[in-house]
Amino acid sequence: MDSTNRLSLRLLILSIIVFVLLLIFIPKEQTNFINIIGVLGTIASIFGLLIAYFQIKHLRNTSEKVKEEIDETLKKIKKSYSLSNIGKAITLINTIENFVMEEKNSELFYYKKDLIDKISLIELDEIEFTDELNNLKTLVLIELDLIIFNKSKKNINKQKVLKNLQNFHEFLNSLEKKTQIK
Repeated sequence: MDSTNRLSLRLLILSIIVFVLLLIFIPKEQTNFINIIGVLGTIASIFGLLIAYFQIKHLRNTSEKVKEEIDETLKKIKKSYSLSNIGKAITLINTIENFVMEEKNSELFYYKKDLIDKISLIELDEIEFTDELNNLKTLVLIELDLIIFNKSKKNINKQKVLKNLQNFHEFLNSLEKKTQIK
């Protein structure tokens, strides 16, 4: 029996005691059927209101606990989803690095688009991670655009692009490890 039910039972017993005491102490000339029903109805109404109050209070506490558990579950789902997207982004970076080394520029466009999609789905609570992620992402995407849209076939420092891709890869790896630890 939980605390609300125990309290309700105590209030019921108290109400019965009050009713019996009222019957004992009411003058005999006023103890007709109508007066007894009126007293009994008043006590029952008060008892019902008290039970309703305690049940509402209990329900509020329960709903707050459920809300906290839902919030915690949503955080775990977001974290899991972000970890999955970090892993997919790392795989895409590896593929993009290979395409840059092999000079397969036409395929880069599609993989770059997939990388943008995966990175945008990473949700982080820490602001410093978000800022660093955005800075690295912007740098890498600009460099990939230079390679993809290089119509004049000008020399682009691919080693620098590969180095930035590697930095991005390492950042995502460290981010993945930090997120898994939490």
